[in-house]
Amino acid sequence: MFWESEEDEKLNEKFDAGLSGLVDGLSDRTRLFRFLWISIALNIVLWLSVIFFHEFVNERYRQLLGASNKIGIGVLIIPLALGFFITYSLCRIKFPDIEENKLQSEMMSSYNYQSRSMKRWYIWLFSICGGVLNAVLLILANLYLNDQL
Repeated sequence: MFWESEEDEKLNEKFDAGLSGLVDGLSDRTRLFRFLWISIALNIVLWLSVIFFHEFVNERYRQLLGASNKIGIGVLIIPLALGFFITYSLCRIKFPDIEENKLQSEMMSSYNYQSRSMKRWYIWLFSICGGVLNAVLLILANLYLNDQL
């Protein structure tokens, strides 16, 4: 249809509120560092499992991919998301003011708003590239260790 039902609107509002809460929560430095260390630890565990148990990981992934393509792609989201979270957290540590969206009544406020928006866009793009790079390198390492590359 061309319009959303009330249920879809409520679901979208809940999703937006949850995402806004997550982004606002990342402005807290202690929560941001905790989130970063958890993501790094999980990523290290993932990499070590691929390096030391590459045959087991390859066999299990092929079984998941054979059972359902959606599950196999869902498993690939894990290294993608971890790389994204690590890169985004590091960028938030470096640039803590990127999510401030308030226009002020200063003379150059629209220019400052636009420069923050561009910085925010580049950080999201950089974070996506970090996630893709993590996933691709993990796949290539697994293929190389199993002599399939």
